[in-house]
Amino acid sequence: MKSKFFNLFIFLIIGTIVSCDDDESDIKPEACFTIASNENKAGEAVQFTNCSKNATMFVWDFGDGETSIEKQPSHIYAQQGSYNVTLLAGEDTNTDGVLSQLDNPSSVSNSIEVDPNRLSIDLTILDATSWSQSNASLDVVVDANVNLFVSQASADAGKADLTLKSDNNGKAKIYDLVAGTYYLSVDKGDLSNSKDGFLIAGVFQSQEDVDNSPFQSGAAVGGIKYMDLNGDFVLNDDDKSQFILITVKNDETYTKEIVIGK
Repeated sequence: MKSKFFNLFIFLIIGTIVSCDDDESDIKPEACFTIASNENKAGEAVQFTNCSKNATMFVWDFGDGETSIEKQPSHIYAQQGSYNVTLLAGEDTNTDGVLSQLDNPSSVSNSIEVDPNRLSIDLTILDATSWSQSNASLDVVVDANVNLFVSQASADAGKADLTLKSDNNGKAKIYDLVAGTYYLSVDKGDLSNSKDGFLIAGVFQSQEDVDNSPFQSGAAVGGIKYMDLNGDFVLNDDDKSQFILITVKNDETYTKEIVIGK
């Protein structure tokens, strides 16, 4: 009789262990996140809180072309709009080093609204190399890099505080700036807002335009026009800079065309 009870006891233990193993294999990841605030502003960090379960790897898609694999990321949206944020949560089941749909992760999406306090800077980027007698207005530049520096220190260090790209209309809009002076640089490939150390003001459209700029030697119709920064009608090292200075006043939209060339 004791033998029968002993065998039954062992059978129950083994059954419990197998049952536990089966339960563990059935545990599935649950993707979950919350957003710290409902009042999200362009140019300010938005904090995301990860509340996922049964997951150690994560992939975030912020809806503006940027992603992250951090567990608790924050993200800055450069422009106002409505964005769909998606989180994948799970394990690297196929051991390829990344979390993807091949790992059957859990997924969750939430929309987020990003609003401006006001529109501070509205830029249009133009291509100096597109000038011709029949195209004096210049072509807009799509996907130009617009770099904003909030101080002389960050400009000197070459570390932009905000970088965004011009849209299909050559526009780059920067929101939520406080009153003050900012430093800008714009580039795309070998095109830049400065040449030979001088800021580009535009293109000489006519011979009259050339004649009115006697301080710029070698000027010719269709050539690049430089900025005389100190206004002394002499183009020298005192006028050299790679940054465009923009002063923004309270509740004001600053509109400017920036010409880039090579």
